[in-house]
Amino acid sequence: MDPSWSKAFAEHVVPAYIDGAKTFIQLSVGAIALSVAFKEKILGSKPGFVTPLVAAAWVLLLFSTGAGALYLWIGARVMDAWETGTGGPPINGAWVYGAMLIAFYAGSVLLVAAMARHLGSDKTRP
Repeated sequence: MDPSWSKAFAEHVVPAYIDGAKTFIQLSVGAIALSVAFKEKILGSKPGFVTPLVAAAWVLLLFSTGAGALYLWIGARVMDAWETGTGGPPINGAWVYGAMLIAFYAGSVLLVAAMARHLGSDKTRP
């Protein structure tokens, strides 16, 4: 492999993916926090009451957060391996990044569906 290409990849591409993973971690945690506030303040749900749809969304968003953190670890190991010339991480980062994206989008869709369902229920109408 051409060393100049490898260095450019390590300096520009890997940090971009790492920044993307950080963004998805922040979005996942924010979606969980926002859904709690939305349920209690806007919809008037009792604290502690969670529907199965909301619970599934939270599990997916937490999984996305964990996958993002794992991807950050993998990215650091990859950059370290390029600097030292040693072997890389034992896990393929592309699969972890893909799992993070799928879990985030699935969790977001479930969360929107749960809130829309709650808004359309008779409990929220005057």
